[in-house]
Amino acid sequence: MNSLLSYSIRHRTLCCTRSIQSSYLSLSSCYNCLRPLSSTASTATPSEQQQKNDPTYTLLYHRSPSRSTPPRAMLGISTFNLSYWTWYVSDFTPSVNAAAQAKAALGQIDAETLNILLIDPKMGYVGLGVSLAIWGGAFMYVKQLVSAMWKGSNGSIAVSGLKLPLLTEPKVLKRTVYDPNSNQFDGVENIEFTQSELESESVAFYSRGDLSISGERDTNDLLVKFDGEFSKKIGHLALKVSDDDDDSSGENENDTSSALS
Repeated sequence: MNSLLSYSIRHRTLCCTRSIQSSYLSLSSCYNCLRPLSSTASTATPSEQQQKNDPTYTLLYHRSPSRSTPPRAMLGISTFNLSYWTWYVSDFTPSVNAAAQAKAALGQIDAETLNILLIDPKMGYVGLGVSLAIWGGAFMYVKQLVSAMWKGSNGSIAVSGLKLPLLTEPKVLKRTVYDPNSNQFDGVENIEFTQSELESESVAFYSRGDLSISGERDTNDLLVKFDGEFSKKIGHLALKVSDDDDDSSGENENDTSSALS
């Protein structure tokens, strides 16, 4: 009887010990499962958090780089013309006149020859003024050209112009992504850009309704004839930034801005 009682006590003690050990193992396994989750959440870098919070942008319009050749040539020729007339006024005319007057002072030439050699400075200033006006017009024109436009997931519009001095497009447009399904490289039209990427290229951002198409006819053609596709519109398309004083335009302003949404 005593042996049977001692066996039952040992059996109960063993069962209790096993239950405690199994409970400890289950708790330790749960702790091991939870530990990677807490460590993963704590090791997230600020840059990764910023990328998650960054709005994404899809390409809405892309100006072909081949179209930049004419404005690049116009700006280059006008810059050379301005440089020439600047040199003509500041160096060439004073040097020629000083040399002629020095020879006349030494008696090497007479007064009639001196009058022939002297250059009227007014002609140089006229040429400098005309060349400055031409260069100013060319510079303002190329500054207004739009290289690319993006539509953001938050409803905003991003606009980038051509980069001086060579009128190049933003470097972010050079990026391509390989698609393993099609075995091809997708162009920039199928790539999503983050706001931080565009900010590195000095891209201008506009809220919804701040940017609109200038001109009712262009807006109507874009919405009705081309179903909002910028690539189908041939010729120049002028954009304007809405000011606080433009609130009186009413529904027309909303119609023109909706073409960019």
